[in-house]
Amino acid sequence: MISDQIDSVKKLFLLFDEMNAFKEELYNAILSNLGEGIQVEVYFHHFNEKVFNRLIQDSLGNYAYYVIMPGNIQNAHLYIDVLPKEKVFLLDQINADLLNYASVYQDFKNDMYEGLLECLLELRTYEKLNLILASKQPSAFKEGFESFCRNYDFKYAIHNEGYTSKIKQGEVYIVFEDKDLISIIKKAKQIGWKSGEDFGIISYNETPLKDVIENGITTLSTDFYQMGKELANLVLTNSKLQVKNRFHIYKRNSL
Repeated sequence: MISDQIDSVKKLFLLFDEMNAFKEELYNAILSNLGEGIQVEVYFHHFNEKVFNRLIQDSLGNYAYYVIMPGNIQNAHLYIDVLPKEKVFLLDQINADLLNYASVYQDFKNDMYEGLLECLLELRTYEKLNLILASKQPSAFKEGFESFCRNYDFKYAIHNEGYTSKIKQGEVYIVFEDKDLISIIKKAKQIGWKSGEDFGIISYNETPLKDVIENGITTLSTDFYQMGKELANLVLTNSKLQVKNRFHIYKRNSL
């Protein structure tokens, strides 16, 4: 009886780009919605193309399902194409070469644009918008940001990570990395500035901590629990749909 139960459990290969607070929520959502009949084994490629390829090659033939978060890996489709297409499900970031796979994805360009548009009245009280973009982030974020700023006549600038030591009064900073968020908060405290008054902060990707620090940080975020739930549903129903994930803005005192 025990042997039959073991044989009936199917294995799922889950390849994340990296682990952080919101990916943990995504992971837990996948587990809780798949149920007990599927065993999940999780790996990380850390945006390294060679690691990405090796992990996929090593997984070949060993799993009933393959759930992959390709991130910004160049030529990801060439590595993924070795897997049985009907067993592959993609998460988060996809491109034109990956449209033939079932997926739960973010529409980064439009989500950025629409999120900022929802904050239009608050943003009008500032002189300039600054996007601090990590190299691993999709270029679609930049496209959405630039489109919004041009259409609504905002002064703007795009910076690499580490620009946060140069914050200016009367400007808004949109950040992706928690280290940049912390750097801005620390710099503001040194100067004696208060977010939401002297300058503004918008952080990408919601976590419980951002509801607490600095009397609340405004966030733009996909719904990671919903992403995990949708992914589990695709796997369990063997669906081949491409599902745009739900997006939220959480307005708080930092803006």
